[in-house]
Amino acid sequence: MSISVPVLGDQGEWPRKLEPREAVTVYGRLQEILLSPDIKNVSFAFAKTTCNHIEKGRTEALKQLVLSV
Repeated sequence: MSISVPVLGDQGEWPRKLEPREAVTVYGRLQEILLSPDIKNVSFAFAKTTCNHIEKGRTEALKQLVLSV
């Protein structure tokens, strides 16, 4: 599943270009995530850069969210 219109922790614009070593925290709207038929297939969150570098991770919160549906 994809979050095409994320909620940003710093209220900045999206999409945006990040400078090296710069970070942004991105959230999804819980109601939309829980209503998605794909939520049961989520195993991690990831971000992909324009140069195709992928970072992924999984938190306990994400694990519990998937298990709760």
